Formats: sequence, structure tokens, C-alpha cells
Amino acid sequence: MTVRHHRTIAVLGLVLVPVAGLTGCSSTGDLTCGEFNAQGLVEQTETLSDLLDEHDLDTVDPGNVQGVTQAVSQLCSSDSGAVLDDATDWDSAYW
Repeated sequence: MTVRHHRTIAVLGLVLVPVAGLTGCSSTGDLTCGEFNAQGLVEQTETLSDLLDEHDLDTVDPGNVQGVTQAVSQLCSSDSGAVLDDATDWDSAYW
């Protein structure tokens, strides 16, 4: 390879790496119920924890874990196209 090829590869790397990182920045709340239902149990647990975290809720609080689990379960049992953020009123003080 010539020096010019090395520079081209280096420039492409600097451009493509940040762009590739942006494609994975979607919110957990944007995940559809169909996508959530296709996950395994461990991945679903991580998704629910991420969802709580996105809404600044304690991810280890038993009430939050139970609340988000029930809310997502209820939503996703009836509408596979719904997004997880529609599972509950995230501004409410109570589940």
C-alpha cells in the first residue's frame, strides 16, 4: 500500500466510526413490543432496566421493577407494534 492509501483508509475510519456509533443511539423506549417479545428473558430484563434508567427511575427498586414489568407485559400482550414508552405514564408518581 502507498502512503496515499493509508491516508484514505485513516480518513474513512475517522468518518465512518462516529457515523456507525450514531446508528445505535436509539432509545430503549422506541423498541416495539414485537422486538421486545422476540428477546430472551435475560435481554428482556436488561431492556426493562434500561427503560427505567432512561426515565430516571431506580432500576433496583422492587416497585419499579414490578411496575414496569406489568406495564410492558400488559401493553405487549395486545399490540406488538406498540413502543415500550407507551407502556405507562412516565411522569406519574405511582405505577
